[in-house]
Amino acid sequence: MNWEKLGEILMVHRGKIVGGLIGLILGWLTLQFGLWRALLVCLFVMAGLWAGSLLDREGWDRLYERVVGRKR
Repeated sequence: MNWEKLGEILMVHRGKIVGGLIGLILGWLTLQFGLWRALLVCLFVMAGLWAGSLLDREGWDRLYERVVGRKR
């Protein structure tokens, strides 16, 4: 198998692949738990991604300041 060609195809269509996976996961969550619980899980995942990206950019001290609202 030509791995370079496969990598190129994946990079060209990465938005479609990610979108399809998100749709698949959301659909599975909806079937397993119902619409409102699935949306709640998605909300928690988005909050975790936000906190993780903030942590990557600014570090623990800045995250603590943003959440608590004061310096340590």
